[in-house]
Amino acid sequence: MAHSIGGIPITLRLRIEAGIGNTLTDVGYADIDTVIPVTVEPMAGAGAKVVVDTSALTSMVSGVVAAFESVIPVVGTHNHKPVQHRDGKPPWCPTCGLTADGNEPVSHLG
Repeated sequence: MAHSIGGIPITLRLRIEAGIGNTLTDVGYADIDTVIPVTVEPMAGAGAKVVVDTSALTSMVSGVVAAFESVIPVVGTHNHKPVQHRDGKPPWCPTCGLTADGNEPVSHLG
């Protein structure tokens, strides 16, 4: 039978970036504050092993990544070709709406 000996408090920051070509754009980050449980399990004889359960943390990280993926288009899934439009903005891709460097186009016409 395992016995709890406490936990390890951690803060994990996930930084999310999107890339177009050789340019990375910082999209955001998510902080996960949690405590990783630590238990001691007796072994045959007089020994015991310390067990650190990271399954909950793994699940939280997967959830955060899935949340970002659901709102951010996956770059590289289309033919990213910015073209010049008649809107006073720098050339932008008609599929994703971003410029060649991954930014939202801003009109210089004011």
